[in-house]
Amino acid sequence: MVSGQVARYMVDMKLVVAALTAVTLVSSSCVRADAQSAHAATTPSTPSTTTPSTPPAVVPAGPLGVVLTEFERLHQDLARDSAANLAAIVGRLTPASDALTAAGHPQAAAIAAGVTALSAALPAAGATADLKVVRVAFGELSRGIVGAIAADPTLQVGRFLYQCPMAKGYQRWVELKPRMENPYMGSRMLECGSAVVAWTVDG
Repeated sequence: MVSGQVARYMVDMKLVVAALTAVTLVSSSCVRADAQSAHAATTPSTPSTTTPSTPPAVVPAGPLGVVLTEFERLHQDLARDSAANLAAIVGRLTPASDALTAAGHPQAAAIAAGVTALSAALPAAGATADLKVVRVAFGELSRGIVGAIAADPTLQVGRFLYQCPMAKGYQRWVELKPRMENPYMGSRMLECGSAVVAWTVDG
Protein backbone atom coordinates (compact mmCIF):
# COMPACT_ATOMS: atom_id res chain seq x y z
CA MET A 1 0.00 0.00 0.00
CA VAL A 2 2.73 2.41 0.95
CA SER A 3 4.81 1.51 -2.06
CA GLY A 4 1.82 2.27 -4.31
CA GLN A 5 1.38 5.71 -2.78
CA VAL A 6 5.07 6.43 -3.20
CA ALA A 7 4.90 5.40 -6.81
CA ARG A 8 1.91 7.72 -7.44
CA TYR A 9 3.74 10.50 -5.59
CA MET A 10 6.81 10.11 -7.81
CA VAL A 11 4.65 10.20 -10.95
CA ASP A 12 2.89 13.35 -9.73
CA MET A 13 6.24 15.02 -8.98
CA LYS A 14 7.53 14.22 -12.51
CA LEU A 15 4.41 15.78 -14.01
CA VAL A 16 4.88 18.93 -11.90
CA VAL A 17 8.54 19.22 -12.92
CA ALA A 18 7.66 18.77 -16.60
CA ALA A 19 4.98 21.44 -16.39
CA LEU A 20 7.32 23.89 -14.67
CA THR A 21 9.99 23.24 -17.30
CA ALA A 22 7.53 23.92 -20.11
CA VAL A 23 6.43 27.20 -18.50
CA THR A 24 10.05 28.29 -18.07
CA LEU A 25 10.88 27.54 -21.71
CA VAL A 26 7.83 29.44 -22.96
CA SER A 27 8.62 32.42 -20.72
CA SER A 28 12.26 32.59 -21.80
CA SER A 29 11.33 32.41 -25.48
CA CYS A 30 8.86 35.29 -25.02
CA VAL A 31 11.53 37.36 -23.31
CA ARG A 32 13.91 36.76 -26.22
CA ALA A 33 11.18 37.64 -28.74
CA ASP A 34 10.31 40.83 -26.86
CA ALA A 35 13.97 41.80 -26.68
CA GLN A 36 14.42 41.22 -30.38
CA SER A 37 11.33 43.29 -31.17
CA ALA A 38 12.52 46.12 -28.94
CA HIS A 39 15.95 46.04 -30.56
CA ALA A 40 14.41 46.18 -34.01
CA ALA A 41 12.22 49.10 -32.97
CA THR A 42 15.05 51.13 -31.47
CA THR A 43 17.82 50.32 -33.95
CA PRO A 44 17.74 52.72 -36.90
CA SER A 45 17.86 51.12 -40.29
CA THR A 46 21.03 51.65 -42.25
CA PRO A 47 20.34 54.05 -45.13
CA SER A 48 21.14 52.79 -48.59
CA THR A 49 24.39 54.08 -49.97
CA THR A 50 23.42 53.25 -53.52
CA THR A 51 22.98 56.29 -55.74
CA PRO A 52 21.30 56.32 -59.10
CA SER A 53 23.90 55.87 -61.80
CA THR A 54 24.25 58.49 -64.51
CA PRO A 55 24.77 57.25 -68.05
CA PRO A 56 28.21 58.14 -69.40
CA ALA A 57 28.49 61.18 -71.61
CA VAL A 58 28.50 60.56 -75.33
CA VAL A 59 31.69 61.63 -77.10
CA PRO A 60 30.81 62.06 -80.76
CA ALA A 61 33.20 60.92 -83.44
CA GLY A 62 35.06 63.55 -85.40
CA PRO A 63 36.27 67.05 -84.55
CA LEU A 64 33.53 67.89 -82.07
CA GLY A 65 34.51 64.87 -79.99
CA VAL A 66 38.12 66.10 -79.96
CA VAL A 67 37.01 69.56 -78.85
CA LEU A 68 34.86 68.16 -76.04
CA THR A 69 37.66 65.89 -74.84
CA GLU A 70 40.30 68.63 -74.82
CA PHE A 71 37.89 71.04 -73.15
CA GLU A 72 37.44 68.57 -70.30
CA ARG A 73 41.22 68.12 -70.00
CA LEU A 74 41.70 71.86 -69.68
CA HIS A 75 38.84 72.09 -67.20
CA GLN A 76 40.51 69.54 -64.95
CA ASP A 77 43.86 71.33 -65.18
CA LEU A 78 42.40 74.73 -64.32
CA ALA A 79 40.43 73.29 -61.41
CA ARG A 80 43.85 72.28 -60.04
CA ASP A 81 45.42 75.66 -60.83
CA SER A 82 47.51 74.29 -63.68
CA ALA A 83 48.03 75.22 -67.32
CA ALA A 84 50.98 72.89 -67.83
CA ASN A 85 49.24 71.05 -70.68
CA LEU A 86 47.91 74.16 -72.41
CA ALA A 87 50.22 74.00 -75.43
CA ALA A 88 49.40 70.35 -76.12
CA ILE A 89 45.69 70.99 -75.66
CA VAL A 90 45.71 73.97 -78.01
CA GLY A 91 47.69 71.88 -80.49
CA ARG A 92 44.86 69.36 -80.63
CA LEU A 93 42.06 71.93 -80.47
CA THR A 94 43.25 74.00 -83.42
CA PRO A 95 42.85 71.42 -86.23
CA ALA A 96 39.59 70.17 -84.71
CA SER A 97 38.23 73.72 -84.63
CA ASP A 98 39.31 74.26 -88.24
CA ALA A 99 37.48 71.07 -89.23
CA LEU A 100 34.29 72.27 -87.54
CA THR A 101 34.55 75.55 -89.45
CA ALA A 102 35.02 73.70 -92.73
CA ALA A 103 32.00 71.51 -91.96
CA GLY A 104 29.84 74.53 -91.16
CA HIS A 105 29.06 73.53 -87.59
CA PRO A 106 26.64 76.06 -86.01
CA GLN A 107 28.99 76.71 -83.07
CA ALA A 108 32.18 76.69 -85.15
CA ALA A 109 32.71 80.46 -84.86
CA ALA A 110 32.26 80.49 -81.08
CA ILE A 111 34.57 77.50 -80.62
CA ALA A 112 37.16 79.05 -82.94
CA ALA A 113 37.05 82.28 -80.90
CA GLY A 114 37.80 80.28 -77.77
CA VAL A 115 40.67 78.41 -79.39
CA THR A 116 42.12 81.69 -80.65
CA ALA A 117 41.92 83.16 -77.15
CA LEU A 118 43.67 80.11 -75.69
CA SER A 119 46.38 80.35 -78.35
CA ALA A 120 46.96 83.97 -77.38
CA ALA A 121 47.26 82.89 -73.73
CA LEU A 122 50.16 80.55 -74.48
CA PRO A 123 53.25 81.75 -72.62
CA ALA A 124 56.56 82.52 -74.26
CA ALA A 125 59.17 79.78 -74.20
CA GLY A 126 60.39 79.21 -70.67
CA ALA A 127 57.63 81.35 -69.15
CA THR A 128 54.63 80.32 -67.08
CA ALA A 129 51.10 80.84 -68.33
CA ASP A 130 49.01 83.51 -66.62
CA LEU A 131 46.14 81.53 -65.14
CA LYS A 132 43.87 84.59 -65.07
CA VAL A 133 44.26 85.04 -68.80
CA VAL A 134 43.90 81.33 -69.51
CA ARG A 135 40.70 81.17 -67.46
CA VAL A 136 39.08 84.02 -69.37
CA ALA A 137 40.08 82.31 -72.64
CA PHE A 138 38.67 79.03 -71.31
CA GLY A 139 35.41 80.87 -70.76
CA GLU A 140 35.31 81.88 -74.43
CA LEU A 141 35.74 78.26 -75.47
CA SER A 142 33.15 77.24 -72.90
CA ARG A 143 30.60 79.53 -74.57
CA GLY A 144 30.91 77.56 -77.79
CA ILE A 145 30.88 74.22 -75.96
CA VAL A 146 27.68 75.11 -74.08
CA GLY A 147 26.07 76.24 -77.32
CA ALA A 148 26.94 72.97 -79.06
CA ILE A 149 25.60 70.85 -76.19
CA ALA A 150 22.47 72.97 -75.77
CA ALA A 151 21.59 72.30 -79.42
CA ASP A 152 21.99 68.52 -79.11
CA PRO A 153 20.06 66.76 -76.30
CA THR A 154 22.07 63.56 -76.78
CA LEU A 155 25.19 65.44 -75.65
CA GLN A 156 23.47 66.68 -72.50
CA VAL A 157 23.21 63.17 -71.03
CA GLY A 158 26.03 62.61 -68.54
CA ARG A 159 27.09 66.26 -68.62
CA PHE A 160 26.41 68.97 -66.05
CA LEU A 161 26.18 72.72 -66.53
CA TYR A 162 27.41 75.14 -63.85
CA GLN A 163 27.79 78.87 -63.43
CA CYS A 164 30.09 80.94 -61.23
CA PRO A 165 28.91 84.50 -60.53
CA MET A 166 32.43 85.55 -59.59
CA ALA A 167 34.11 84.48 -62.84
CA LYS A 168 35.42 87.16 -65.15
CA GLY A 169 34.08 86.92 -68.67
CA TYR A 170 31.83 84.00 -69.57
CA GLN A 171 30.73 82.32 -66.36
CA ARG A 172 29.40 78.91 -67.37
CA TRP A 173 31.18 75.63 -67.89
CA VAL A 174 30.45 71.93 -68.46
CA GLU A 175 31.51 68.94 -66.37
CA LEU A 176 31.24 65.17 -66.68
CA LYS A 177 30.33 64.58 -63.03
CA PRO A 178 27.78 66.04 -60.63
CA ARG A 179 30.36 67.31 -58.15
CA MET A 180 31.38 70.85 -59.00
CA GLU A 181 35.04 71.68 -59.70
CA ASN A 182 35.19 75.36 -60.63
CA PRO A 183 37.86 75.99 -63.32
CA TYR A 184 37.55 79.76 -62.96
CA MET A 185 38.36 79.82 -59.23
CA GLY A 186 40.46 76.66 -58.89
CA SER A 187 41.50 75.44 -55.45
CA ARG A 188 40.79 78.86 -53.96
CA MET A 189 37.02 78.38 -54.38
CA LEU A 190 36.62 74.98 -56.04
CA GLU A 191 32.92 74.61 -55.24
CA CYS A 192 31.87 78.20 -55.87
CA GLY A 193 28.88 78.38 -58.17
CA SER A 194 25.60 76.63 -58.83
CA ALA A 195 24.08 74.10 -61.17
CA VAL A 196 22.16 75.36 -64.18
CA VAL A 197 19.14 73.23 -65.05
CA ALA A 198 18.28 74.58 -68.50
CA TRP A 199 20.87 74.12 -71.22
CA THR A 200 21.16 77.65 -72.55
CA VAL A 201 24.22 79.64 -73.54
CA ASP A 202 23.27 82.63 -71.40
CA GLY A 203 21.30 82.90 -68.20
